[in-house]
Amino acid sequence: FFRFQWQPKRFWVAVSKPLQQQLQNMQAALAQRQVLNIAPGIYPHASHLNKTDKSPQFADAETSKVLLWVGNDAVKKNLDTVLSALANLDASYRLLVVGKAHPTKPWQDKLLRLGIADRVSYLGVVSNMEQVYVSADILLHPTLEDTFGMVVLEAMSYGLPVLVSQASYCGVAADLQHGVNAIILSDPLDINALTAAVVNLSEPSVYAQHQRAVLAFAEQHLWADAAKQYDALFQQLAAQ
Repeated sequence: FFRFQWQPKRFWVAVSKPLQQQLQNMQAALAQRQVLNIAPGIYPHASHLNKTDKSPQFADAETSKVLLWVGNDAVKKNLDTVLSALANLDASYRLLVVGKAHPTKPWQDKLLRLGIADRVSYLGVVSNMEQVYVSADILLHPTLEDTFGMVVLEAMSYGLPVLVSQASYCGVAADLQHGVNAIILSDPLDINALTAAVVNLSEPSVYAQHQRAVLAFAEQHLWADAAKQYDALFQQLAAQ
């Protein structure tokens, strides 16, 4: 509570517009101009649009559609819905699972029950995500709670079309356009909606349009841009 007590020279920086609004709602005394939104960024890098170096996790990776899920909390990041959606898709779809969400017995039982155990690869914690992003085709991020969603921006910078929960669940979605540079899920728990979105995004023309759009979005969200905004804030503070 004390961190949000109003002071005339105190500023708060939120990583997303929804979080900015939440902070303002929490403390009505905060002036509009004292709660700022400065989103994270990515470092520029060479994109890998040809996807010629697919993950060795799949012997037939060149002919598979590789979906990617990244997270440390399987419940909060909604891995269950992703697995159920994968079971609805044909066998050409594979899934890479990255993070601390280890395949415990309940998850392994679910994979066997759904008949998708041979289509899911658990990579664990990956220190260098570049190879993973290069190996994947689509990012699935139907998260139930994410103040921003850094993995979404990172995946976009590698040309991966993204499916992401709406802004009330995932902050970065407030800056995305449904059907233009993302597929935004109104209900991240809707398995059928997620399945249909994957199928739609797999259409070559739709995929190509999204791929161009996500790269353009990422290019406008660099760490250098965030640094300029922080510099302007620090200059304002120094002047006071």
